[in-house]
Amino acid sequence: MICKITQGSGFGGAVNYVMGKDEAELLDSNGVRSYDKLLVTKDFEMISKQNERVKRPVLNISVSFHKNDKEKITNEKMKAIAKKILTGMGFANAQYIVVRHHDAGHPHFHIVTSRVDMDLKTISDKHNFLRLNNIRKAIENTYPELTSANGKNVSQSNPLKLKGKDAVKYKIYNAIKIEIQKSINIETLIKNLEKNHAIITELKYRRGSINVVDGIKFHSDNTWLSGSKIDKNCSYLNLLKQIEGNKLETKIGLQETKPNRAENKIDAAANLVKNIIQQNETHNGVKKKRSWAEDDNELER
Repeated sequence: MICKITQGSGFGGAVNYVMGKDEAELLDSNGVRSYDKLLVTKDFEMISKQNERVKRPVLNISVSFHKNDKEKITNEKMKAIAKKILTGMGFANAQYIVVRHHDAGHPHFHIVTSRVDMDLKTISDKHNFLRLNNIRKAIENTYPELTSANGKNVSQSNPLKLKGKDAVKYKIYNAIKIEIQKSINIETLIKNLEKNHAIITELKYRRGSINVVDGIKFHSDNTWLSGSKIDKNCSYLNLLKQIEGNKLETKIGLQETKPNRAENKIDAAANLVKNIIQQNETHNGVKKKRSWAEDDNELER
């Protein structure tokens, strides 16, 4: 997934481009009469002109997906992703349109929104590119089936056609995929990668720290690659998540196959009570339990 952002001063050009494309498909809108592009432009301008401090109120965010994701990305998924972007960027209370285009070999959509919200407040454009990139990363983690912005999804590669760095990337990815299933911690993974696949691993520590790990990289065939460059699932944090997931699955499997100790204790207690009752019943068949009064009479005699 790749996100780009442009900023301008006139809504007419952005709206005409986004809504005027052949087979343009409106997915969502807020605060505009979206059935007509001229009215959309007028509605944007009506609000934005009431805040004279914002000289460049137009924001156009394009979101593109890999061609391999064509069957995976539905209109509803695009709409949900657009909502995450708008909310994350601070435009939940702003006017906007979300329009899908079908004029390229890859699926993509556009968001046109205003930096003047419905309450006429200014929406900051500070660190827009950095914030959008962080949101993109979060969305890719939410939808792991989509190809990341780092490039081709290595899991979908044809190993027979790969050369150079791409071949090394596939080799490391495949080795991690095999060994992660048997790893109980990151140290075990590192050891098994070297032992079984001749892959050297290094942890990257935060500057000034000898304990906090910030990343991971792998070495094979004279090539170093960071985990996130191989695949998003090979980043340090995602490897830890997979290892923790393995532990949880193992724990659940053991609970399902091993006798439940708590239930066994309950059953044992129930059997004990049952035995006591049976013993009492047998005992009562021979001799009735003496009452306090009978005991007193015995003492008096």
